[in-house]
Amino acid sequence: MQFSFGDGRDWFLSRRFGLFTTWGIHAIDGWHEQMQYRRGLSKAAYRPLMNRFNPVRFSAPDWLDFIETHGLEYLCFVTKHIDGFCLWDTQQTDFKVTNSPFGRDVFAELAAECHRRNIPLVPYFSTIDNDHPAYPHRGGAYEKAEPEPGETADIDTYLAFVRAQVEELCTGYGRIGGFWWDCGGIKRVGVRDESFNARIRELQPGAVINNRGFSEGDFTTPERDLSLIHISEPTRLN
Repeated sequence: MQFSFGDGRDWFLSRRFGLFTTWGIHAIDGWHEQMQYRRGLSKAAYRPLMNRFNPVRFSAPDWLDFIETHGLEYLCFVTKHIDGFCLWDTQQTDFKVTNSPFGRDVFAELAAECHRRNIPLVPYFSTIDNDHPAYPHRGGAYEKAEPEPGETADIDTYLAFVRAQVEELCTGYGRIGGFWWDCGGIKRVGVRDESFNARIRELQPGAVINNRGFSEGDFTTPERDLSLIHISEPTRLN
């Protein structure tokens, strides 16, 4: 029996080959998105990378040409990773691409091109934010050991910030195909709240949501955790 959501999320069941793209100021020095965390950089040391971000050769049409040429069927784009740098013109923080020398809303340009070509676009969003002054750092994976001087952990303030940013991504860029949470709102931040996914579904009924947010989503995303994978029959390797 073939599974079906029975609604707009069913696009995800047929378009199974997508492109997952991580990009940001961490790439300037040839590191990945964990650069700040792995090197133990303070905000004062890390934030100035924004002033060097000017990818003048970025072209949304070129990215979509690549997707279509290689038979890819959707794009998952990292709008914000654990460093907190936002690749859209958010109104909730000044740590964003439109304040860099590049000065353009990358997510908006990708959204316009995806809509033109009918390619589903899925924003990625980290529940950990190493830039926000109210994030409740507790020394967990991908977090700082504790808030920096001048920061005050306040979970309610931080969650209000997250809600506002999710609202922006779900209302300012047309139809989105899904919402990819990461860094475990339940596991890392320690918050379970079904209202986040409920709001996404209210604003974007066709959006498929993964399980790394503040409540269970539509599908699991095992990463170094094979307990989440069910194999009905033994797999022969020869």
